[in-house]
Amino acid sequence: RRSKKLQKTIVKDPVKAKSFNMPNDEKELRYKLLKMDPFDFERHIMSFFQNSGLPTIVTKKSNDYGIDGFARHANGYIIVQCKRWASDNPVGRPEIQKWKGVILDEEIKNAIWKTYFVTTSYFTKDAIENAALNNKIILVNMDTIIEWHLKGFSVNQTS
Repeated sequence: RRSKKLQKTIVKDPVKAKSFNMPNDEKELRYKLLKMDPFDFERHIMSFFQNSGLPTIVTKKSNDYGIDGFARHANGYIIVQCKRWASDNPVGRPEIQKWKGVILDEEIKNAIWKTYFVTTSYFTKDAIENAALNNKIILVNMDTIIEWHLKGFSVNQTS
């Protein structure tokens, strides 16, 4: 059963995921990911879910309740937050706490199966520890994004 807030976010001006042409060289791939337009980065990340066979939507650029994309899985929704940040700008605990506020919202929490917090940066120790307190949160840093490109992506991966 979908909540009204989740339904509203999904259907309001949805955008298709898009896989962008990316280099095979790891160094060039890192550079290109860091230079992507942030919205294109969101579309690109959501294309991994789409290409794995899941119905996928990228939310519009603003008023998205902090959710950048949705994928519909048999077990429930997968929601995604993307941060295309400089490699020396880590995601800290405050960002994870904000994300928890989104995913624990009474109107949507029961519809969510998993959440992915994706960054071209890395996560601080405090962010990792805080995220570990919720078994629905999967943290994805630049190294994992590179693995997705070079080795493939599966929604059943846990990191």
